[in-house]
Amino acid sequence: MAYPIAQGAAQRWKYRPIANLLGGLNVAAQPDSIDDTQTITLNNVLAKGGQLLSDSGYDTLGQVVVGQPQDTHQFKRLNQTITNMLITTSTVYKYDTIVSKWLLVKGTASTTTTAAYAAGITVIVVSSGAGFNTGDLVGITLDNGDQLQTTVTVSGTTFTLADAIPVGRSALNGAAVIRAVVLNGNVDYQVSFVTIPGSDWVVFTNGVDIVKRYNGTDCIDVPGLPSSGNIICRYVILYNTALFLLNTIEGGTNHPQRCRRSDQTDITNWTTGTAGFDDLLDTADIIHSGELLGPYLIIYRDRSIARGSFIGSSGLNYQFETTITGEGIISSKAVVNLGDSHIIVGHAGVYMYHGDYSLTSLADAVYNKLFGYSSDMHPSFHSRLFSLFVGELNEVWIAYVSSTSTEYCDKFIRYHIKDKRWYTRTFANSFIGFGFYERQETITWNTLIGSWTAQTWAWADRLLLSNAPVVHLCSADTNQVYEYDYYSTLDNRTAIGYTVETKDFTSVESKYRLDMVEMFIRGTDILLEYSTDSGHSWNTLATITQATQDRLRLYKQLITNRIRFRWTGSSPDFALEWFGFSYKVESLY
Repeated sequence: MAYPIAQGAAQRWKYRPIANLLGGLNVAAQPDSIDDTQTITLNNVLAKGGQLLSDSGYDTLGQVVVGQPQDTHQFKRLNQTITNMLITTSTVYKYDTIVSKWLLVKGTASTTTTAAYAAGITVIVVSSGAGFNTGDLVGITLDNGDQLQTTVTVSGTTFTLADAIPVGRSALNGAAVIRAVVLNGNVDYQVSFVTIPGSDWVVFTNGVDIVKRYNGTDCIDVPGLPSSGNIICRYVILYNTALFLLNTIEGGTNHPQRCRRSDQTDITNWTTGTAGFDDLLDTADIIHSGELLGPYLIIYRDRSIARGSFIGSSGLNYQFETTITGEGIISSKAVVNLGDSHIIVGHAGVYMYHGDYSLTSLADAVYNKLFGYSSDMHPSFHSRLFSLFVGELNEVWIAYVSSTSTEYCDKFIRYHIKDKRWYTRTFANSFIGFGFYERQETITWNTLIGSWTAQTWAWADRLLLSNAPVVHLCSADTNQVYEYDYYSTLDNRTAIGYTVETKDFTSVESKYRLDMVEMFIRGTDILLEYSTDSGHSWNTLATITQATQDRLRLYKQLITNRIRFRWTGSSPDFALEWFGFSYKVESLY
């Protein structure tokens, strides 16, 4: 915004205070017309306590796995024990906190060793070879509870291992040998989980294989499915105690508009009671996903939204009504359920939806970044976008494949629900999925990385305690699961480079004579630059190192009719609360 100043005031020094830079991104308007607290770039920072801090990072969780990790799911059993599951494009794992490793889950076969085998052994004899085939991925339980994960050559009850029993370990007599679950996943088809409390199961689909269930012991096809069990679907959800399979392939026939359901309370019964299906044929839209909202099952399609209700009378079990036309969602993970509302990513915006007949736009300030003709989102990979609610930050994260990426989600845009601000996050790795996890141990001083001043979290913060929530990020470029854990200062050993770039401060009827810039700041090797041509080129003002957050003044004389400022760096101790600058108005004549 221009600030015209009377000629009589031209020779007086003036001061422009900016109380904070917490207004978030705004790339929808001219760079000089946005609010002073808004920014052109706000990347890899965290808004906390009225200031901007360098963001926390993530560390590895477990080992590199077989296949590309797609999603994790926290399976809370009826006995309140917790199993953290991982689905990859190839198989299924569960996390063991004792050995800090992902262990293979039993699929359709298991056996035991008939003798003890020491380190270095590559040939073992088992009690039965039934159900095992040459080339299978197997897990052999070791003496410390770890698991040798290898492929086998099968000859009756003799298994030749592709990898020897590791140094320092052995397989005891009677050790479990399990055949891993075989999956044929594809990163263009996202994984969907649902916990079934009545059965003490987790049911999941990867959009490629027959729908699976895990009961804490083994993972097999869901029993009792119609079409002789040959059913694939894009999304699973529990509604009114019935299991719904959305967008199905039944006996090889596609039904992209179908909502297939089991009987209430019995997800193995697909033929009697309230079991059946509804084909939503009022539009040609395919179904991407479904989410609960109050008493409704909301069905999200490509270009429309339908609302489902349980009727249960007059021969009608369920009824679906189309509530939104012209907009839907762009992937099966483009919905975040906030309880009383959903936030969805459509083809032309990000919206809040309350289950009625309207959508509320949330992304006007970043529309050009995500949806405009020169947007940063790659149009060929919409199906890989995923979104999640990070409750401890009160943020929605949207991960997408950028226009410069070749395959996977390399950019995140974050929306703070209460403050209604947007900012971005660029991680060191690319991702295709996520999950949530309850920390099993309290973080101690010895596990923290870096100095105390480098931490963005206070010692008393609950995020460092056991049972605190942690976000999992599933990387397709490293076949690794990571924990975004709020106390790591690096992205998997890579420094987190931040950028804070202000608006253009301009004067239409005159020019600025800049005199002094000041800020309340902390950090190491912070590069402060200025631009007088709307960010096309940059000039160094100073490199700042200040261990204690305090007021810092820098003096610079220059004349311009516009100026913007930029802070960049990668040290984890960055903090910026406010800044301002003093200037005179110079006549144009």
